[in-house]
Amino acid sequence: DGRGDQPASTSAGARAILVVDDSQVLLYLARRALELEGFDVLTAADGPTALSLAREHSCRVAAAVLDLSMPGMSGFEAYDELQQICPGLKVLVTSGWDEEDVYKRFEGRELAAYIRKPYGAEELTQTIRFVVGEG
Repeated sequence: DGRGDQPASTSAGARAILVVDDSQVLLYLARRALELEGFDVLTAADGPTALSLAREHSCRVAAAVLDLSMPGMSGFEAYDELQQICPGLKVLVTSGWDEEDVYKRFEGRELAAYIRKPYGAEELTQTIRFVVGEG
């Protein structure tokens, strides 16, 4: 019926977006923006939490938004682990680093997209829609 915590579109395909960032402000911004676009949003403030959520919801996750600089587990480590749990997962990377540096560091890995921090809600939602094939 579309009510409650479960997304109404689960049977229609993966509509969950996993957002991983140690900034509570960015997690809140991403959740609000993506939920307004009809996505189910899973948030994690660190890599280990993200991996746990990916294991629990892997068949529903359409894409991940991954910060590269986090305490404990880097975005690079989290990326590799997420690909083990959800092979082929589309990953949008966010960072304050220069785009060219990010792509060099990810050489041999496939990134769906990159957004430089700080980013706005519109930039995030447009990029996610593109990444999941809705844009």
